[in-house]
Amino acid sequence: QHYLSFAWVSEVVTGPSCSTMAFDSSTIGPFAHVILPVASSIAFIIIWHSFTHGYRKLSVCTLLWFISAVFIAKSEAFLSDPDHWQSSDYGLSFGILCSTPFVVFYLVWDLGLKQYVLCTIPSWVLIIMNTFRVSGGLYYYMYYTSKRTDFMTWQTGALDLFVGFTAIPLALIVKKSGLQNCKFIVMSWHAMGIWDLVSAFAAYTLNWLGVFKMAKEMTIFAFYPFSMIVLFQVQIFMLIHFSFLAFFDEMASSQLSKKRD
Repeated sequence: QHYLSFAWVSEVVTGPSCSTMAFDSSTIGPFAHVILPVASSIAFIIIWHSFTHGYRKLSVCTLLWFISAVFIAKSEAFLSDPDHWQSSDYGLSFGILCSTPFVVFYLVWDLGLKQYVLCTIPSWVLIIMNTFRVSGGLYYYMYYTSKRTDFMTWQTGALDLFVGFTAIPLALIVKKSGLQNCKFIVMSWHAMGIWDLVSAFAAYTLNWLGVFKMAKEMTIFAFYPFSMIVLFQVQIFMLIHFSFLAFFDEMASSQLSKKRD
């Protein structure tokens, strides 16, 4: 194993390299049976709420996206040995698959998505959806069972659990006090939530680009059921966090107007 000049960063952030990476359901224990139901619940909430509030195109698109993500995540490429995802061709393909929803979000933002996220669905509902982030406990499970002993795994588990367990209390505070009156705490909470997601994606990308090496361990995130997380769930939560951070005042004023009406 030959390390680049960032080897010391690799040791701290990603842990010691391994030449082999055996993966089966025991790697994440009971969480192997949690991820798909969690993704299904998130999809159901969005599909049901958007459909009942007149955003039927959004509802249908979300349904198609979810079905596609399930089929892709459970395809042979994601069920076989994940080592091949370290190659440039597969790594690029995986990156494109993960990035495509963000491109779609951008293209349809002014075609109804912005109106739905900022004005239609209550802000406290968007916050409370992050309760599903407690499934990120799977990273803690891997860390404390020594399946992965790197800092990124610990950080992702810690932040996922924090965001997940504080989502309901924060949502109740926002619902009672109003979004505008909770600006500092809400913005801080969303900043922490988006850092959790962005840093994990950045670590995977930098590892693939060769900035640091951790042999084949990072490829686990392209393996089912992790693939279901990065093909569907991460994009939903990043959209929620970004909407609050970038359009907080617009969201707050819109929902205040609805309350007065």
